[in-house]
Amino acid sequence: MLASAGMGLAADRARLHLGRAVAFLDQGMLRESLTEANSAAYLDRAIRPEALLVARMCVLRELVAGAGS
Repeated sequence: MLASAGMGLAADRARLHLGRAVAFLDQGMLRESLTEANSAAYLDRAIRPEALLVARMCVLRELVAGAGS
């Protein structure tokens, strides 16, 4: 198997995890979103900035929810 083919699979899986992270974030499922964003960042370095953005949004939503209590 070619190395590039394996890297393509990792990139596809990372995009899948990132999409799931955004979907969970939209539903308010912050822990699941953070887990998926972490997986995406681990799988593909090119997606890491977007995954970190999702992670920051999770933390901010948690802070806002905690301040409202």
